[in-house]
Amino acid sequence: MSEKLILMLVLGFIAVFVIVLTVIIIANVIKKQKKIKDEYDERQLLARNTAYKYAFFTLLFYNFVCVILSAAEIKWAETAVQIFIGICLSTFVFIALCILRDAYFTQKSRTMNSFLFFSFFLTFVAVMNIIKIVSSGEGFVSDLGLNPNVMPFCYGIMFFGSGIVTVIKKIINNKQAVEDE
Repeated sequence: MSEKLILMLVLGFIAVFVIVLTVIIIANVIKKQKKIKDEYDERQLLARNTAYKYAFFTLLFYNFVCVILSAAEIKWAETAVQIFIGICLSTFVFIALCILRDAYFTQKSRTMNSFLFFSFFLTFVAVMNIIKIVSSGEGFVSDLGLNPNVMPFCYGIMFFGSGIVTVIKKIINNKQAVEDE
C-alpha cells in the first residue's frame, strides 16, 4: 500500500473514532441532564439475561467449531474474519431474542421504527461497501480463505436480519392488537 493510502485510512479511522466518541459523550450528558433511566421491567431483564446467555453460548459453540476446523487444518477464513463473524453471529442472536421477547426497548421508549430504519440504513451501507469491493476486483477470498473484504457482507446480513426480526415482531404485535380488540 502507498503511504498516502495508509495515511488516509488512519485519518479516516481517527475521524470516525472522534465522531463516535463525541456522540457518546453528548448522549451521556443529555441523559444525565434529563435524568432518563432505562427502565426495564423484571420480565424484560430476565429476557435480556437469557438473550445474553444464548449469545454467549452461540459464540462459544462457534469458536469451538472454528478450533476444530483449525485443528483439522481446514482454512476457511483468516483469523480476524473468523472472530468478526463470531461477534456478528452472537450479536444477532442477542438482538433477535431481545426483540422477539419485547426486551430490546424499554417500556417508556418504544423506538422500534427508528431501529428498523437504522437496521435497513446500515444494510444499505454494507451493500454499498460490497459493491465497491466487487467493482474494484479485489474479491472476498484469498489464499487463507475469506478475507477482510467479507466483513461488510457479514454486518450487512446481521443488520438486515435484525430489521427482518423487527418487522416480524411488528406484525406479531399488530395481530395481537387486532385480536385484543
